[in-house]
Amino acid sequence: MSQPAKPVLQYPGSKVRLAQTIIDLLGPHGTYVEPYCGSAAVFLAKPRVGVELIGDMNDMLILFYETLRKKKTRDALIDALTYTPYARRELELCMEDDPALGKVERSRRFMVRTNQTFLGSAGSSNWVSTMAPSSNHSNATKWMNYVTRLSVVSARLAGVQIECVDAVEILQRAYLRHSDRIAIYLDPPYIRTDRSGARYTEDVDLLHHQDMLETAVKLTGPMVISAYENALYDDALGKAGANWSKILVKVAASSSAGKGSVARRTEVLWASPACPPLPKPVRAPRRARR
Repeated sequence: MSQPAKPVLQYPGSKVRLAQTIIDLLGPHGTYVEPYCGSAAVFLAKPRVGVELIGDMNDMLILFYETLRKKKTRDALIDALTYTPYARRELELCMEDDPALGKVERSRRFMVRTNQTFLGSAGSSNWVSTMAPSSNHSNATKWMNYVTRLSVVSARLAGVQIECVDAVEILQRAYLRHSDRIAIYLDPPYIRTDRSGARYTEDVDLLHHQDMLETAVKLTGPMVISAYENALYDDALGKAGANWSKILVKVAASSSAGKGSVARRTEVLWASPACPPLPKPVRAPRRARR
């Protein structure tokens, strides 16, 4: 059994503190699918199973994971990141991306853009410096903590299918399998009106959410979907006969209105009828970075 690992990317919407609750809801299964993997916090926290597939529409994210998984490129990437400083000038350099740079350098720059900007917004050049005496550790220390996790995450990715494809397509393929042993976790980018700012590199429109929900309700295996309170999800999953469970969790979401500002939000976990009941009530995490 694989040991739990922590994400190496500071990604918007990471479910680090909700990961165990989501894993408990999915119950035993032989196949695991996570089509909106992002930082892959849930995947990394759960035990390995027979068949695993993670995916995302962000091609740079998928390139990063593929580069980290392969031994030849992994060693070169870890070596390059070990000697990469936490510095404003470095971030400015890494904002430029060019396919001619090669997989290792492009992946290095992607991790810098993702982890050295405010709230992990890879499209932002807003570098953050901490000098407050009350800080437990600096952003430079946090940066190196991410780097030291790379080897463990690389090992966890071994044998895993990684795809850069639309999540609805992955769900449709799962539906054709007609298996109740396929466990699926869906963490789509939240509908724009449900979040404080557009920090996702790959955003999706309302039609995508509708297509995803229509496909999701057809599957018979355990499935958990993350969302904020939203009428679209209530209509699709909360209507009579759907039998999905709605679990509300209070989280602290960092606001785009200003650095360090925190607002309380209610996050929703939708659990399909095939999910086992939780062994204990969900406790609100101390803080969830969004």
